Amino acid sequence: MKLVTLAALAAVSSVAWAQSDENLPQAEQSLPMNRPVSVNGITAECTGIAHSGDDSTPDGFPVRVEFANDRGEYTAGADVTVSRSDGRPIAQFGCPANWVLLGGLPPEEYKVTATIAPGPGGTESARFRPPERGHERVVLHFTSPAAD
Repeated sequence: MKLVTLAALAAVSSVAWAQSDENLPQAEQSLPMNRPVSVNGITAECTGIAHSGDDSTPDGFPVRVEFANDRGEYTAGADVTVSRSDGRPIAQFGCPANWVLLGGLPPEEYKVTATIAPGPGGTESARFRPPERGHERVVLHFTSPAAD
């Protein structure tokens, strides 16, 4: 499967990292592709199968969040929020690819919410807990709009 629209989708993504858990400022940038970014004790990397040629998750990233349409095909260009279980956001960022790798998360429950537009569109979320060993795969499925 090829991803040919990543550059176009990058323009619509945005990034905002929390300076503290209480105050989440906004900035108009995407995460860089294939380069880990650290903030508030966690690490996020925007990447995908197109980069590595396989579907393995690198060590140091116990959580992989994937964006897919309702046919199970990867989609890209999500605005992502990672929050604590009580709803307090840790980080908000744009990702022009189809995966976000997360590392450095303390062992507790989190919620990831992503919005994609255009394409399948919509907002999806899931709760997850970083595993003690191995990797957790979180797939957010976005439903394509019905044909008229």
